[in-house]
Amino acid sequence: MKRNFPHPFIVAVILSVILHGLISISFKLPNFVAIEAMPDVVIKTKIQAAPVIKPKDKVKSIQDLLDEAVLANQQEQASQLADELKGQSFQLPPSAKVAYIGLINGGEVGLGEIDWQLNNQTYQLAITVPVPLLGQFTFTSIGKLDAFGVAPDFYEEIRGSRGARSVSFMRDQRVVTFSSNQETSFMPLGTQDRFSVLLQLAALVAGNPLLDQKGVAREIPMATIDKVEMWTFVSMGDEVLEDAVDAYRHVRHFLRLPRDKEDKRRFEVWLARDAYYLPAKIKQTEVSGTTFELRIKNLLLK
Repeated sequence: MKRNFPHPFIVAVILSVILHGLISISFKLPNFVAIEAMPDVVIKTKIQAAPVIKPKDKVKSIQDLLDEAVLANQQEQASQLADELKGQSFQLPPSAKVAYIGLINGGEVGLGEIDWQLNNQTYQLAITVPVPLLGQFTFTSIGKLDAFGVAPDFYEEIRGSRGARSVSFMRDQRVVTFSSNQETSFMPLGTQDRFSVLLQLAALVAGNPLLDQKGVAREIPMATIDKVEMWTFVSMGDEVLEDAVDAYRHVRHFLRLPRDKEDKRRFEVWLARDAYYLPAKIKQTEVSGTTFELRIKNLLLK
């Protein structure tokens, strides 16, 4: 009996929705997110004893106090910058092809693939999906490695005949340019594109799995297709996926916070501990309740 395979266009839709539905940070979760998803916010400050002015001591002028405050602030900023420039430990996965089952509302609709190539200090990350009548959907991220991990130089997406849209990262000038609106934005250290961010998150967790425990929020600067914004991923802790194959069941679950009160989508990713923390499952839930999902099928190391 001839088997009818799912239409490739549906897989492309899932990939497109997931990759382009990723949004960004908000200080408040929408109503549908459980309260346990709120990050454990830790406010760090230096506690200093107030100076005791002895009767014989000369009382400092207001200008002296202002000068000291400015100097202390400059020293604090310099210290923070020094810490920032150090980056964090990371461990990138080896070159691999990862096949994913695409699902809509839990029903299988086809296969997708992530192709990750690591060559010394450079990388290439790509998804290519053939779509009948519309042509080929291609998403590509190319770049290097730096002190912060994945460092994209160029991101491009081509969806059929619609033409290419791209993002260029000029790291020596610390700016990002967008082909969609011809604008240029400042680029924070560690900035990712909306495709490389999943590999960056995997690398940071693999570099030190003890950091991202349940309740910890991690911010990653992001260059979307037309602007730079901050994405915040909250660790939901370690879990066992019942709907994954045995080799990829042990995962760390992350929830990406929405960017504003209008953003009602829910985006989640589960990183597989035994697969170099590559995504074992990616899921986006729309306000309507419709779910788009990619679930790992197998992994082939190159």
